[in-house]
Amino acid sequence: MRDWIDKYVETKSNEHTRSAYRADLAQLVKFLGAWNHPGVPAASNWAGIRPEHLQEYRFFLRDRGYQDTTLARKMAVLRTFLNFLVTNGVVNADQIGDLPPQTVAASTPMHLSESDVVRLLDAANQPGAANRRRDCAVLTIVYYTGLRASDVTRLNVDDVGPRGASLHLPDGTVKALAEEPAQSVLHHMQTNHASLYGPDTDSWTSPDNTDSPVPLFPNRQGTRMTRQGVWSILKSCLERSDLDPSINLQVLRNTHFRHNP
Repeated sequence: MRDWIDKYVETKSNEHTRSAYRADLAQLVKFLGAWNHPGVPAASNWAGIRPEHLQEYRFFLRDRGYQDTTLARKMAVLRTFLNFLVTNGVVNADQIGDLPPQTVAASTPMHLSESDVVRLLDAANQPGAANRRRDCAVLTIVYYTGLRASDVTRLNVDDVGPRGASLHLPDGTVKALAEEPAQSVLHHMQTNHASLYGPDTDSWTSPDNTDSPVPLFPNRQGTRMTRQGVWSILKSCLERSDLDPSINLQVLRNTHFRHNP
């Protein structure tokens, strides 16, 4: 039986795929080897396989408590392998029977409520917090635009439109920001970007040796913030709030698309 598994697995080009498929099908062979159901003979080779074997195997996997995604993958591997055997004349379609695909229930991506967003931005803009305006601006822009952290770090001062009403995105498109909070934080950054940086100034620095064009969201040294820096901002703001500390930037992006369908 393993000879046909080897032939099937070798049709896959990716080593990780071959390893996963081989493990899934080895689990099937082990199940068939332990078969002991009255009235249905065991299958010592692929030619002896029957629909009852496959249905019971499906119940066997489900009883093991696999997540829906894992169960769906294992059943998909089984279906394609059986089709491979049919194509090569090892089994016929009647031996497979009706083996429907395992479905995965659709889930709603994790997102924040509007009140949670307010709490997060309030924590970012907390009086006395270093860089509070910048940090609030970073999270505000992620929420109102859905930008990834890597795109946020690529924004420049010149990308901000008049009075913060628009934002030129890295992909060349222009995002109109009708929401007043987004406009105000961007306008504040644009007009105060040349100020000296310090824990008490609530502003940003543009030192002479900064890269050009000037990054919209600089780090403490005034150079371009990294993606890790954006994540660190969210983490520090969550620590100052009572929100779930496991919230990440993808959750904030999900919230943008949820609130702005």
